Amino acid sequence: MTRFMQTLSYLIGKLNVLWYRMKYSLLGRRIVWGKNVRINGKFIVVGKGKLVIGDDVRINGKGHPVTPFTHSSSAEIVIGNRSFLNGTRFGCVKKIEVGADSILADARIMDTDFHPIDPARRLAREGGNVGEVIIGDNVWIGAGSFVLCNTVIGAGSTVGAGSVVKGIYEGSVLLSGNPAKVTREL
Repeated sequence: MTRFMQTLSYLIGKLNVLWYRMKYSLLGRRIVWGKNVRINGKFIVVGKGKLVIGDDVRINGKGHPVTPFTHSSSAEIVIGNRSFLNGTRFGCVKKIEVGADSILADARIMDTDFHPIDPARRLAREGGNVGEVIIGDNVWIGAGSFVLCNTVIGAGSTVGAGSVVKGIYEGSVLLSGNPAKVTREL
């Protein structure tokens, strides 16, 4: 990419932030914006919960929109400083926290199952399980991955593309598969 194109992309990203700040402020979305946030592509914020975006965060919604959806007024999504969201989709009832310097591809991160597995509970219109998702600093989550409720991914870890992650994992590991397992230490 030429220097001109890099500068143009930077300026568009900064202008988009101004647009989204104004739009979501008028819509009553509760967003705390960090310094030097850049947005390229679609960024769709839905719900009455709170979204906290750290400093120097880059949001790329060109291929797929980045969608931090909150499904309760007490829901909170926190994105750490210098993180990069690339088509990431969130579904939050309670809390999803992403550490600093993390890279999240076109993945789904949900702190709720939305619907129960038990057919009787579904017929009764009961909600699914809800539990926090905590993603440590410097974590890379590959495309097509699902990070489910009650999950902790330790700092410095990598989640392989297409993995389904649920559970508590130490830092600096490679997780892959369905269900995700530690395939090696990093």
